[in-house]
Amino acid sequence: MAGFSTALVPALLKMLGARGHPVDRVIRELELPSNVTTSPDVEFTPAQVRRLGELAERGLEDPFVGVHAAEQVARGTYGLAEFITRSSANLREALEGFARYSRLLNDHLFVRLEARGDDIACEQRLVGLGGDPGRHQGEFMTAVQVAIGRQILQRPWAPKAVWFTHAPLADTRELERYFGTANLEFGKSSFGLLADRDALAWPVHSADPQLRKVLSGQAEKELVDAPAPDDLAAQVRSAIRAELCSGPPRVGTVAQRLHLSARTLQRRLTDEGLSFQALADEVRSSGAKELIAQPQLPLAEVAFRLGYNNFGAFIRAFKGWTGQTPGEFRAAQRR
Repeated sequence: MAGFSTALVPALLKMLGARGHPVDRVIRELELPSNVTTSPDVEFTPAQVRRLGELAERGLEDPFVGVHAAEQVARGTYGLAEFITRSSANLREALEGFARYSRLLNDHLFVRLEARGDDIACEQRLVGLGGDPGRHQGEFMTAVQVAIGRQILQRPWAPKAVWFTHAPLADTRELERYFGTANLEFGKSSFGLLADRDALAWPVHSADPQLRKVLSGQAEKELVDAPAPDDLAAQVRSAIRAELCSGPPRVGTVAQRLHLSARTLQRRLTDEGLSFQALADEVRSSGAKELIAQPQLPLAEVAFRLGYNNFGAFIRAFKGWTGQTPGEFRAAQRR
């Protein structure tokens, strides 16, 4: 099972110690490296991170300990990539820098920006770990991104939407409070946030174009030696898009495109906390919105291009994704 570095572990240990918990005993119990609190490059297995998150949740009586741990992260924890973000001109440039140089933070971190109309979605994935580090890790990474965003903007920025890979929670009020939005989604194939058009233009208080240019030059040199993550989800999405012209996406034919057996593909997706059906729905949903936005394209043609042999099935699926029929969605786009 692969190891990865995360600032969540030392942050949780610090929180436990502040409440009087025996940190040394926790380190021994979880078999964490002895220099866990002093070295930023220590790696942990997904199981260690998950178990520590669960232990901290119980010990601190805090079901959102991952979110609150983001407040313990010191300035500069994320090194070169962070200071490129802090010297950017505006939020858009800061997100672009984070996405480009995220590989310098973690060999297993994959970050992608996607334009959604005038807004930008920033999705993150931990790939190739062979295990699940738990929901607190995903909430922590998203919360840190928002925390740094608020610091550099020096204003209470709230993403337009936030999403997570874990299952829905019974009580999401603390997530809504921290992120500043009730637009939360669960069970997604990645965790991330949506930054709206207006916020993307907000200036960064510590902007320094010359410093950013120097830091970016150094980062580009380091990227040459940084290993690229094996983003299985991106490969599967690409294969699904290629299959849609032939009908509904099937795990067997997608696996063939990736030179894998169906069983191996399913196992690898499960190891990364993904599902084939969720990825297929994601590809079809985003594709549907893009095609429906083309007013000259008949809705029946949209359904066909997305691999639906039955128009009614497409209508039901689209309504499940958006709460609207394709016709209602197109009409709303015209307003």
